[in-house]
Amino acid sequence: MDQRFKDQVAIVTGAGGEFGFATAMRLGLEGAKVILLDSDRETGERSADALDQVGIEGRLLIGDAAEPQAAKWAVNTAMMVWNRIDIVINNAGVAGEFGTVWDVGLDTIDICYRVNMRAPMLFCKEVIPKMKEANYGRIVNVASVAGKEGNPKRGAYSSTKAANMAITKSVGLSVASTGIRVNGIAPSVVLTKPVREATPEERDYMVEKIPTGRPGDVAEVVSTICWLASAECSFTNGVIFDVTGGRATY
Repeated sequence: MDQRFKDQVAIVTGAGGEFGFATAMRLGLEGAKVILLDSDRETGERSADALDQVGIEGRLLIGDAAEPQAAKWAVNTAMMVWNRIDIVINNAGVAGEFGTVWDVGLDTIDICYRVNMRAPMLFCKEVIPKMKEANYGRIVNVASVAGKEGNPKRGAYSSTKAANMAITKSVGLSVASTGIRVNGIAPSVVLTKPVREATPEERDYMVEKIPTGRPGDVAEVVSTICWLASAECSFTNGVIFDVTGGRATY
């Protein structure tokens, strides 16, 4: 496999989930040292063990990506252990309770705000000063097509993913004159556990807006993330890349 990230250091939030794990694995197989952050110890340890088994050097941190100390901890660990930080993948995300805005609890609004919006802002805040010192860095924010189109009965999720996109654009423009690039992705339905376990009727509903007629594959999303995280992505900044099978083209 190509070694696009040889000797680089990456932080992946939400590293215990399918997207986060697959991204961390791909970065590691291409040479990166990886800090995995997740709020769930069981899934975090599972991801860390899998990376260790194939010889990827990394560190597992258990913490809430929406708490300032978690971002500080991750960045400080990278600097203390490897004295550099090249990549941040703001992957941690949460959908919250399914329902209309007037029916869901305040907890859903709060947790979507904290994880989908506040967390990526905190990581940008902590890591960019280090990246500016090196005049190099790549930040990739994982949003959703829901942030562009709005998903029914997902008001908190859709609005905070839209905010995630706005953060990407604003921060990207703020560092445009440096060697730092900040971009994001907006996936549609991807073949993760909830989709695999859905009924045929539920799956048909989820994919009916996708012109390709199928869900995306995790590997397809990860390939886009990793290109945005690479030195090859040098003239693209503040952009949201659709990974939607043609559902969104703007």
